[in-house]
Amino acid sequence: MVLSCGAFKKTQKTEEPEVLVIEPKPKEQKDSVVIAPEEDDVEQLYEMVEFKGEMFKVPVHKKDFSIALILPFHAGSKTPEERMRSALMLEYYQGVLTALDHVNALGSKYKVFVYDSKNDTSTLKRILGRSEMKEMDMIIGPTDQNQVRIAAYFARKYEIPIFSPVTVIGDAIVQNPYLYNLAPSAEMRAEEFLKFYRKYHGDKKLIIVRDGKRLDKTFGAALMSLLEKQSSVSYTAVASSRSRTWTSVLSEAQNIVLHLSEDKTEVNYAITGLMPYAKRVTLIGSEKWLDFTSMDYSFYKQLKIHFLSTNLSNIPNVQSKQMRIEFREKYNGDPSEFAYMGYDQVLFACELLNAFGPHFPLFIPNKSFEYSNNRFELVPSNNCYHNRFLQVLQYKDAELVAVPLN
Repeated sequence: MVLSCGAFKKTQKTEEPEVLVIEPKPKEQKDSVVIAPEEDDVEQLYEMVEFKGEMFKVPVHKKDFSIALILPFHAGSKTPEERMRSALMLEYYQGVLTALDHVNALGSKYKVFVYDSKNDTSTLKRILGRSEMKEMDMIIGPTDQNQVRIAAYFARKYEIPIFSPVTVIGDAIVQNPYLYNLAPSAEMRAEEFLKFYRKYHGDKKLIIVRDGKRLDKTFGAALMSLLEKQSSVSYTAVASSRSRTWTSVLSEAQNIVLHLSEDKTEVNYAITGLMPYAKRVTLIGSEKWLDFTSMDYSFYKQLKIHFLSTNLSNIPNVQSKQMRIEFREKYNGDPSEFAYMGYDQVLFACELLNAFGPHFPLFIPNKSFEYSNNRFELVPSNNCYHNRFLQVLQYKDAELVAVPLN
């Protein structure tokens, strides 16, 4: 049962949090197993816990948790930028509320404190200074990079796990085992792409087409940095051009063309230019290409086009289908990427706390957990934890399928 201490309102101006209380449904308690320790005289109580189909021996822990959700809702937003950010965060919050309908079945009690950071550092510092913050079992947010660093410093000081939901902190500067980046970083995606390339196309020439825009500046830059350290990979990087003469860059053998543009016109020019060489080309691009309309899908087949994705729901799975049904019933529309994000991240957080309590960091590194639209495989890197996640998709028999990376 979800109880709200006052409905969260977009026009709310107070810094008092909205508090959601999730009471557990009555649940049959499992017997715990007492195991005598080997080196001391204090008995430690354990229980066997099933989590995502795997059994774990976990120290018995409390079943009452407090979570701080700190996001820039921009109550009373005035500027176009604030209104846009507010809309995205409200979509995220709708996903959170949809997830909470499942949380009460876990068997634990949760209090979710929802704070509006207004994307303002002073506001964030006031939130972190509130008395209840030191007692949190987990913090989710904020979203601004500098503010995540401030919140991560607070979390490290008081030993509170913090999930960065959107922004990736590439390097935590100082060791911070409490900081978890839930969005896959450009570096992690680059590593996964290179794994895919080596597994399926390592004998082919790699051609990277760069356009200097969003995907290129993030994933493209990370991939180039990684390739500069790899002497075993033969590659060529060229600028995106509508007048590209492909004979000057393509090998007479097989070629992998990674095109980093997400502009439909640029992609159309590239596809048209590559069609005469389709027998020796595999074209790879962004999942944004899947949204292009009026595309000739016969080209997709002939160029063996693959798509780089971080959204599992591109291929509907059981969880994404169920989430979509529940979201439609609540909000009369389909969930956005941010709604999926809120749903998956908060459900992941609550399930971790329910299963492992404060001990969850001991059990999750290097394990992969799939939700409706996100996969979480948290690995230690650059003084904190990063999510290793990239999905490669392709059409087979007119159906979109995932290419196994492992």
